[in-house]
Order: sequence, then structure tokens, then C-alpha cells
Amino acid sequence: MKTIDTLVADMHEVIKGEGGWSGVVGSTLGSNISQAANQRFSKPQEPRAYLSLSSIGTPCKRKLWYKVNKSDSSIPLNASTLFKFFYGDMIEELALAIAIAAGHDVKGQQDRLDVHGIKGHRDCVINGMTVDVKSCSSFAFKKFKDGTLRDDDAFGYISQLSSYVYAGKDDPLVTNKTQGAFLAIDKQNGHICLDV
Repeated sequence: MKTIDTLVADMHEVIKGEGGWSGVVGSTLGSNISQAANQRFSKPQEPRAYLSLSSIGTPCKRKLWYKVNKSDSSIPLNASTLFKFFYGDMIEELALAIAIAAGHDVKGQQDRLDVHGIKGHRDCVINGMTVDVKSCSSFAFKKFKDGTLRDDDAFGYISQLSSYVYAGKDDPLVTNKTQGAFLAIDKQNGHICLDV
């Protein structure tokens, strides 16, 4: 059985064409990307007017208050920003498909979670560990690769991941109840790392 420790190396083998990819994995990837596109592009995207697990780590409490209480007065997101979000959706789907092709146990994708009434969706559980997939610039990727995110977490990613780990404490899919990981993808250069 595969372990989280070999995830990146095993994904590299699949990417090099040396393991696991199949037509079924490719078809599932295509279907998942299509579903993400349908959700993103079938209607205008409205800002969330509620607190979610993905927003609780926002360092600026004032920004968070306005997001929840005055979302109707926010400036609409432009097309390039919305496209960037979809690009992140595609990278996440691709990374998870590669992990599956590499023989890793990937479950619980986008499962709905609840922490004291605050709802959210985790990205997945890989080999029993809660994993949040992040597509990022080369600059941001360095924080995950070097393990320095804890020192400079401008987006509150650690709080977000911690809330997913906490929400999975009673989930039988999650066997590692104390740790979570970021599967970071450098969207500019194609590098992958796992930051536990």
C-alpha cells in the first residue's frame, strides 16, 4: 500500500509516462473539469455572503467582516480573476487524477464539512491524510517547498487546513487525525511538493 511520503515521487513517475495512467483516469479527469466549468461559467459568480472554512483564516478581520456583512457592495471580480480561479480548479483536478493514477488512495473529494456551524469543502483525503491542493506562483510555491508558510501565511492557509483536519476528526476516511498537508503545484514551472 502506498503512503503519503511517496506521493510526489509517484506522481512524477506517472507524469513521465512510467505508471498508472489509464483511459478511465483520463475520462474521469475530463468529466470533473467539465463539471467545474459548468459550475463556474453557467451563471455569474456572486461573492459569498457567509463565513466558510476557506475564509476563516483571513488575517484581516475587517476584510472578513465586510465580506460577510457587505458582500453586495463589493466590486465584482473581473474576467481574468475568474479565469484564474478556474485554472486552479483544473490544476487541482489534474493533480488528484495523477495521484490516483500513481496508486494512491484519494477519497472524500469536495466532501462538505462543518465546524461549529461553519461549512466548507475539503479538497480530499490522500492515504488517510487531509490534503488541500494549492496551485500557486513560483514565489508562493517556495513557501510550501521550504516549509516557511508558517512564518508568512498572508492568506490564512494554515487556519483553513487546520479547520479541515479538525472537521475530519470523526471521519473514518481520515486516519491521520493530527496532521494535514498541502499538495502545492507551481503553475508556472510544473513543480510539485507536499508540505505536511
